[in-house]
Amino acid sequence: MSPQQPVLLCFDGSDGAATAVAVAARVLSGREAMVCHTWTGLSRTVFHADARELPGALMEAAEELDALDREAAERSTAAGVRLASAAGFRAEPLTIPERRKTWRTLLEAADEHDASVIVTGAHGLSGLGRLVLGSVSTAVLNHSERPVLVVPGTAPRTAGGPLLLCYDRSESSARAIRAAGALCSAQSAVVVNLWESMGHSGARPRRHRPAGERDDG
Repeated sequence: MSPQQPVLLCFDGSDGAATAVAVAARVLSGREAMVCHTWTGLSRTVFHADARELPGALMEAAEELDALDREAAERSTAAGVRLASAAGFRAEPLTIPERRKTWRTLLEAADEHDASVIVTGAHGLSGLGRLVLGSVSTAVLNHSERPVLVVPGTAPRTAGGPLLLCYDRSESSARAIRAAGALCSAQSAVVVNLWESMGHSGARPRRHRPAGERDDG
């Protein structure tokens, strides 16, 4: 991963996607970014086929539906580019028709553009903009070989603070820290390692007391 590799911002026009762009900009601002919006094509939803595979008048009707859907997708992508640019990214549009599942389309786009990280909201809209699909971000996270930043819709857009790096001595946690360092080298960070004493697993946490202070607990 290098600063020259673009960030792939998954954008579907939802508030969750806008929040993800704003949060990502806090740690990745100044980078090149591809604002990626996928669209299904109404012909595939209505007719369960590509418009070019339909006969005569049906093909013409399907092509008209797809043209309207493509125009709406391009408008949504343009809105995402404006948001990303205002947040500090050097943003370019990337509007892609879906030929497979949404998450596969996003991962293929990330591979094609050699994205350094994929940014997505925890929940968003389908390619048609009608269904809430938390499964898309889950599938991207589970199947991606690249770093993924999943942002919950409730995340504050403007709050600062350090990165929280969770470390448990596993190789996967070490890889996560290395990726965070490569992507966010200018950010301060706190490394957290949780442990539990075998002899005091049920004990309540105790604070350190100044010397001479009574323990009344």
